[in-house]
Amino acid sequence: MVKTKAYYARGIGFQPLSSVMDYNVFSKVIFGNEQTLGNAPEKILFYGDKVMMGNGSRMYGALIPAVLMHTYMINHHSYLPSLHDWVTGM
Repeated sequence: MVKTKAYYARGIGFQPLSSVMDYNVFSKVIFGNEQTLGNAPEKILFYGDKVMMGNGSRMYGALIPAVLMHTYMINHHSYLPSLHDWVTGM
């Protein structure tokens, strides 16, 4: 039986990563290749060291805020500006 990968919507913000293409583009920006998150999409939740939360608990999540910044800075369609460009008026 072939094990399939689940590309759930992961990340925070207005547009989390939700498709194979989103994972591949983000993986190329962060890791330099598309295979890292393309082959292991769950890595986005468990990558890096544990960070301290406000309530004293610890959780993984170095890439979760990076998804927010990535979706804010990158335009998702060639005919639309990124949210950053729209907010700053560029």
